[in-house]
Amino acid sequence: MSKLPTILALDTSTDACSVALLSESSSVERFEQAARQHTKRLLPMVDEVLTEAQLTLKDVDCIAYGAGPGSFTGLRICLGVVQGLAFSVDKPVVGVSTLAAMAFQAIEEHQVSRCHVIQDARMSECYEAIWERAGETITPVLSDRLISPDEIEVSAADELIIGSGFSMIAEAQQQSAGTQFVGQIDPRASYIARLAVAPFVRGEASVADSVEPIYLRNEVSWKKRVKLVDQFKQS
Repeated sequence: MSKLPTILALDTSTDACSVALLSESSSVERFEQAARQHTKRLLPMVDEVLTEAQLTLKDVDCIAYGAGPGSFTGLRICLGVVQGLAFSVDKPVVGVSTLAAMAFQAIEEHQVSRCHVIQDARMSECYEAIWERAGETITPVLSDRLISPDEIEVSAADELIIGSGFSMIAEAQQQSAGTQFVGQIDPRASYIARLAVAPFVRGEASVADSVEPIYLRNEVSWKKRVKLVDQFKQS
């Protein structure tokens, strides 16, 4: 069996701030609710997990990050730090879907085989994805997408539904939902690290300056729509 790569993972796609170090010999994580404190807490948390694991940044094989979807600001903060760290020690990076990280955590914690993620994307839209267990990891049934709540379809096969967008779908859909519903789950860097292992081993890691966040929504369109809403509220 091949040796597990050493992966440092970071995520600031929500109000939470999370850093993890996964290696053959250890698994270390820091997780905090840190709204508007990401820039202040992220690097100290990186230092903390490396120190606890008794490793340096040079010992890391790859740096993984929550690529989105999520907060525009949070995604940019995380990627900026990841790129800086990767450049400093010439390491590749792997972006991981934040919805996948949420689903992976939920599937493991609730011991189900399939998870439907419905996350509030604001502006009357949702981020949606469906993931299911595949051995020691997960695989997508429905890839991440931005969608109107009215278009979301819940299946009896969805054993677990998670996310802040569940309340946005029609009542009939809620009633036909799976056996369990869990509210908001913030992505954790430990699951991002685990999901980054396979693409890294397959040689799918990227050079740091070639990657971008997964917004799913055009940022310019977002700003225009927010401005229109603000103008409407003020009128």
